[in-house]
Amino acid sequence: RENNAKVEGKKQVSYALMCERARIWANIVSKSFMHKIGSKDFVFDLHKFVLFHLMKNLPFDFPHTIFINIICSLNQQTALGI
Repeated sequence: RENNAKVEGKKQVSYALMCERARIWANIVSKSFMHKIGSKDFVFDLHKFVLFHLMKNLPFDFPHTIFINIICSLNQQTALGI
């Protein structure tokens, strides 16, 4: 069974393929401050960015990341007619 899908030429990462620590962080991120619209089975690019920095203990601009996520969510809602 293929756990990865291709969307617009990009390979999406499935939660099933992530290590336990990454899945825990992904769950915390998606349920607390970076809610997402759409597929719950795959990690979106902005979530990958946050997970990478959390897993590697690298600093990143958290408020800017939240702002970008809000803009993306609003654009998706508008496109879906929600």
